[in-house]
Amino acid sequence: MLRLRKSRKIRWKQYLDGSLLVRRDVVQQMPLIVLIIILIFFYIGNRYAAESAAIKKTAMQHEIKDLRSKSVSITAELMHLSKQSEIVKLLKSKGLDLKENIVPPRKILIEHE
Repeated sequence: MLRLRKSRKIRWKQYLDGSLLVRRDVVQQMPLIVLIIILIFFYIGNRYAAESAAIKKTAMQHEIKDLRSKSVSITAELMHLSKQSEIVKLLKSKGLDLKENIVPPRKILIEHE
């Protein structure tokens, strides 16, 4: 019994020379150790993928915000340029001899026979 206790005691020398890995109780636990190592790798990979997805999401949100503000400014500019007074100014500045229609539009009705 005294001899059994001596052999189970782990010393620093066994860590350094690797003889700890060939002990019977360590070899029996090898499938569990391998499973734990595989789970650690999956955890690290999953964490990396989640962080990458979060970074991409944040970048997309910033891009959407920028594009939305750009869209609003372009729409406002288009509304300003499509005013009748702005069109008249643009035509005069281009030197085109077009005149503004004073008569309001009328509906043309065609009678079916």
